[in-house]
Amino acid sequence: METVAKLSAGLLVGSWVYKILAGDKSGKALQESILKSLEPGTLEKPKTERSSSDYNSIMSRSEEAATPNQATRPMRYRTDSFAEVTGESVTTSKPLYIFVLTGGPCAGKTTAMARVSNYFRQRGFTVYTVPEAATIMMSNGATFADLDTDEKELTFQACLLKTQMNLEDLFVRMSSTTDKPCILLCDRGTMDGRAYIPPDTWDRMMLRAGYDYINLRDRRYNAVFHLVTAANAAEKYYTLENNNVRLETVEEARAVDLRLQEAWIGHSNVVVFDNSTGFEDKMQRLISTTSQLVGLSTGTKKQFVKYLLEGEVKTVPVRFEKFEVEKVYLHLEGLADKEYCFQRKRAQGALCSYQLTTVKKKQGTKIETKRLIRGREYAYNYSSLADSSRKIVHQRRITFLYEGLYYEIYHYINENLTVLNCQVDEYIKEIKLPPFLKVVREITDEPKYSSYYLSLKNRPASPDQ
Repeated sequence: METVAKLSAGLLVGSWVYKILAGDKSGKALQESILKSLEPGTLEKPKTERSSSDYNSIMSRSEEAATPNQATRPMRYRTDSFAEVTGESVTTSKPLYIFVLTGGPCAGKTTAMARVSNYFRQRGFTVYTVPEAATIMMSNGATFADLDTDEKELTFQACLLKTQMNLEDLFVRMSSTTDKPCILLCDRGTMDGRAYIPPDTWDRMMLRAGYDYINLRDRRYNAVFHLVTAANAAEKYYTLENNNVRLETVEEARAVDLRLQEAWIGHSNVVVFDNSTGFEDKMQRLISTTSQLVGLSTGTKKQFVKYLLEGEVKTVPVRFEKFEVEKVYLHLEGLADKEYCFQRKRAQGALCSYQLTTVKKKQGTKIETKRLIRGREYAYNYSSLADSSRKIVHQRRITFLYEGLYYEIYHYINENLTVLNCQVDEYIKEIKLPPFLKVVREITDEPKYSSYYLSLKNRPASPDQ
């Protein structure tokens, strides 16, 4: 009965959101009351004043000590057991994939939401589209003109972030009502606000609300899709006419687009879709990438390009994030030859995120399926299912953005080996490598540099054996 009541409440909130979007007066009145409840008084202020130098404390806040709010109750796949963000357990055999669609002004997000939704609904998925919280607020009276102090900007971003998470959580709960595999497409995500306010203001908001980056960025979404603004390499298509809250010039749009890309540095799966192939191909690349992530075969593929680096890299002269990674290969029944499964713990300071990856072959094509897991599942797998023929792989990773591509540097601690990884569309024939790295050579087709081979306790003379 309690579950039915909660689902009914979710449906009611959903109808309110619809009324807000449709301009219904009762919906607007409701929104005013919601926004009033999110005024500064609802955010617990720190007992002592903190400066922007407290950024490190955001990164190092322990999982146990973190304030129990929405950001620290991460969304999950529904595969096997899905513990939803409300704390309620929902058991289902169907997976839930949560993707962010972000990007600069006039990037094609609205069209992309419609295209992706229709494509996957026709293939048996239930698809929910989570509306952009900023558009809801701006279309119902909120204006940038009112945000003339840092404190007002902080309050607005806190309200925006809370609204965004509430909307996402509503649709996560709704996903438990379908027996089909489910996709949530989020029109922007929790980290987008970081691109629109000064770094100090964002950090103060994080500290005041008790948020941290691992929970806010890494644990809520399976992937982040960034659509590059038409103002970058497709200027003749850039327009302000199809969005009444869009005000940016071409130059401003480019700057916002770059800040949005930088805001998501550190997430384990960020994919940038530029304007190098035309808009229709851009949409097809997005659909193909999404298809791969949900286990469907596609015509267009993404590939990892790998390079051997000269020695360990401890820092880079661009914005970056650092992580400690532990990778454990598991022994599972039912996997064919050359198919495997591993779990990964990714730590930043005292906070960790966990992921389980299964690699299978389907009609000669390698298919990777990934899902976020909890720490206790990771610990159980570690103690009960770890492959005794393999070592634990330990890495130090640096993630950064350069020339529109996300790069990751893997340093294999036990091997004293450093590798540069970059995921690109297969049509890209040449990659502009960061000039500040000492690249020895490309090693994409050399399996002896893979974690799969390096984890073996007794390595064969040839990785193909």
